[in-house]
Amino acid sequence: MTMNKPFNKTALTFLISISCSIAFGQTNCPEFIQENQDTLGYLDCIKTYRKNAKNEFITDVKSPIKKKDIDYLDYYQPIAEWLLLGKYKLTPEEKPIEFTTSSGTKRQYRQYAIIYFQKEDCSFELAVYESESLKANPEYADYIFLPFTDLSNEEETYGGGRYMELKTGDFKNNQVLVDFNKTYNPYCAYSEGYNCPIPPEKNRLKIKIEAGEKNFKKPH
Repeated sequence: MTMNKPFNKTALTFLISISCSIAFGQTNCPEFIQENQDTLGYLDCIKTYRKNAKNEFITDVKSPIKKKDIDYLDYYQPIAEWLLLGKYKLTPEEKPIEFTTSSGTKRQYRQYAIIYFQKEDCSFELAVYESESLKANPEYADYIFLPFTDLSNEEETYGGGRYMELKTGDFKNNQVLVDFNKTYNPYCAYSEGYNCPIPPEKNRLKIKIEAGEKNFKKPH
């Protein structure tokens, strides 16, 4: 399995005017489950992914988190059950829409697809989006944005919702693998002064996603 080219975090953050944080490291953890059925290997991979995320916070000059604050980051224990294979429907007919950000500014996104999930007896769906500004840049033309809220917000996770990233190449044969253990907070969860897109109404889940990043433990 070919590993995805990692996003350039600093460059992408600049391009979207620090509107949100981005995926870290792009460690290809799902192949442990798909090819080897190695659950322990997958869990170790998620831990490595999170370690890489912390290192990027420390080394990125635009990061809202400094080295002394790294221990305030908090996560659910990774579990393979939140690595979900969803079916999808592409939505090329959708027109660009405006997302309001936490500061009240607007950013344009176009719905790229709707992903349909089944986890045990629970079914849910999420829309994913492509940025109108980023898709003109060859380096980030395949960047797909997944913002959502769920019933863990406020009490356990950031109240403004959480994010994930995918790539257009992840959508194959009517299936897409989505790893909720890689769910992360927008920069607004750590500090004020950022423009973080607010998840749209259709992505406000009525279930609890107990996976990925939790509330930042440092008061601000």
